[in-house]
Amino acid sequence: MHGFPTMRTSLLGCALALLFSARASPADSGVDTQELIHESQRILNQDHRMTFAWWVPSQFWRLSLEKDGQLAPKAIDGFVKVVAPYTILLVADGNMGSMGALTYVDADTLRKSVSAKDATGKVYAPIEESKLEPNLANFLQMMGPLLSNMLGPFGKNMHFIVFATSEHGSNVINAETNGKLWVNVADREFTWRLPLGSLLPHKVDSKTGEQFPGNFLFNPFTGDKLGTPSTH
Repeated sequence: MHGFPTMRTSLLGCALALLFSARASPADSGVDTQELIHESQRILNQDHRMTFAWWVPSQFWRLSLEKDGQLAPKAIDGFVKVVAPYTILLVADGNMGSMGALTYVDADTLRKSVSAKDATGKVYAPIEESKLEPNLANFLQMMGPLLSNMLGPFGKNMHFIVFATSEHGSNVINAETNGKLWVNVADREFTWRLPLGSLLPHKVDSKTGEQFPGNFLFNPFTGDKLGTPSTH
C-alpha cells in the first residue's frame, strides 16, 4: 500500500498508547476508545495460568488514527482497507510458577492452539505468517518490538494471530453488526456478542433515565425496552 511506512510514528503514538492508556477520552466520533478496548479484551487468570486475548477490530484502528490526527483521511482509509478483511487477535498465554513468575507459551505453540468461530459455527484456523498479505505482515512485524519495548516480558510474549474471515468482499465478523465471535486458546474459550456496545450510541430507559451500553435492548433490571437518547 502506498505510503504505508509513513504510519510508523502515528501508530506508535496513538494505537499502542491508547491500548494501555489509563485516560479515557472519546474520539471525535463520540466513541470512547477506552470503552472499546475494555469491551474487546478478555483475560482469564486462574489455576496458575494467565490467558489474555484482545480482539482488535478494524474500528479500533480507524478511531485511533482519526484521534491521533497525523494521517490524512485517505491514508487512514488505506490502512483500514488492509486490516478490515481479517479478524486480528493479540494473544498471550502463560503458566504461573510458585513465586508468581509467568512462563509463556512460545509463538508457534500458541498459534497452533488458537482458533476462531463465527455465528454460523464455522471454525477458522490462523493464517500462516508466510501467507499473510505483505502490508499486513510488515505492520505486525513492526508492532512486535514496540510491544516488547513498552511492556517487557508480557509484551514480548503477546503475539498477533490473524484469521481470514471475509466472504463475498466483507468480513463476517464485524464489531458493528449482529453476530458472535468465539476464540479458543487451547482449552480456554472467550466469547464476544456483537455488535459491541461501545461502538453504538448509549441506550436509555425513559422511565428511570438510566443509561446502558448501545447493544442492550432492554433494561436488565426491569425488563423495560430501551431507546436511544434521541428517541426515548
